[in-house]
Amino acid sequence: EGCSVPGFFLRYIRKSGFNLRTNAERDPAWRGGMHRALGAYRGCLAAGGRAWAARTRLLENRTDRWSGKSFRTWLGYENSDVVVAMGICAPAACTEARVREVVTPSLWYVHLHAAIHGVHFREFEAWVQAHVGHPATAARLSRAELPRVGRMLSSEVEELGHWSELDISWAIIGFWSVGTSTLAWNLHRHPELELLYDPKQEGVGEEHFFIYDRVYHLPLRREVDAFNAQRRKPGAGRFRRGVKRAEYIMSPAALARLAEVPGLLAVVVVRDPLERAERKYLKAVAPCLEASSPQAFPEYAECVEASGCLVRCAAPRRLAAADEARLLQPLRQAVDALGAPRLLVVDTTELEEDDPAFYDRLAAYLGAGRPYPRDPLGRPTGLRRENVQSRTHPRRPPPLPTERLRQLVGEGRLAAGRARLRAALRPELAELRALLKSLPSLRPGGALPAWAASAERGDEAESEDAGASSEPAPR
Repeated sequence: EGCSVPGFFLRYIRKSGFNLRTNAERDPAWRGGMHRALGAYRGCLAAGGRAWAARTRLLENRTDRWSGKSFRTWLGYENSDVVVAMGICAPAACTEARVREVVTPSLWYVHLHAAIHGVHFREFEAWVQAHVGHPATAARLSRAELPRVGRMLSSEVEELGHWSELDISWAIIGFWSVGTSTLAWNLHRHPELELLYDPKQEGVGEEHFFIYDRVYHLPLRREVDAFNAQRRKPGAGRFRRGVKRAEYIMSPAALARLAEVPGLLAVVVVRDPLERAERKYLKAVAPCLEASSPQAFPEYAECVEASGCLVRCAAPRRLAAADEARLLQPLRQAVDALGAPRLLVVDTTELEEDDPAFYDRLAAYLGAGRPYPRDPLGRPTGLRRENVQSRTHPRRPPPLPTERLRQLVGEGRLAAGRARLRAALRPELAELRALLKSLPSLRPGGALPAWAASAERGDEAESEDAGASSEPAPR
């Protein structure tokens, strides 16, 4: 059929015109838009076409010769300089130039005349389809109508790709400050695994393809090709490739995009939520303690309140330490997007133990066919902990260790805030433990992390004590 006007109208127009703009982080209806865009893309390929993104600006100086109204007015874009982004399905033989100069005006032609004649877009489309097969109608469209409509448009077109076409099999999606950089680089050192990262983010090994600068529900073909062409490891072998971005777990849109990659496995690293909150507090007040003359800082108990606290040393900032302890909602949205079988939870203590067997199990889970190489003494080669600050800020003096900060603040001052936070989060932490039990784990028997198991035993003991105290006294 080549790239003919009749071919587009008869086979592909119904798969065109879908909205491409995502606005995922601001538009609450983005999920429906993404679902329609993905469905239209699949339908286009099934029909033998290719999907394109068309960004079109309507020029102001084109008018309807019968009414004198501008095309922009007919189409509802009067007083607007908006650029309309639509998905278009074109015959596979169409070049970029033909999509821009013929196919895009064809779609706008139907929209425009439907508006002028006061009929629904689909009604006018059906009329065009009924007549476009006639040679005279096709000739009039090609020679007169479409060029006239084309002169009212300024369009740019690029071919679309799909998330499923990305060469990636695993992703570390969260959380931050728990050892994800150590995990990512140690996986990269396995002979069958490769970490993809933005060269500007080499210090932390992060890639932001799924979260930042996302204008459309679908990636562009050139973006897919550039992503798949990345090489961060020497050698001509075939690697199982992955990415790491701790913020992915906080972005429902990024999770939805990752979920479209067939067979992708996600890894989430967690830490005791109460410890996460305490570390956040200690890091925030560290400048107060490291100053040449120590400065006053708020109590931990104040900082775990819902309203947070104000830390004035260094750059003044409001700290809501309790937010660091809230892992339940992000984990739930990751499960909803990816499904529990595709989500592996690793506790940070598993990384801190430096157990080679753990890394062997994890590599196997991600599809590697062999363990890490060993030296003559049987020790795995290349595994080590990463110091992110030394990578990203090599000249900055090292911060005080967490344990030293605890000593300077004082255990008594921390204990009050710890108790207050534990009481406030008890129901949420119980739900978190139940969720962790349902997710894949590399720990023997799928056991809970030590902090979760300990908290569960504590809750059970308190429940038993409460039950015993409520029994009536014997007469």
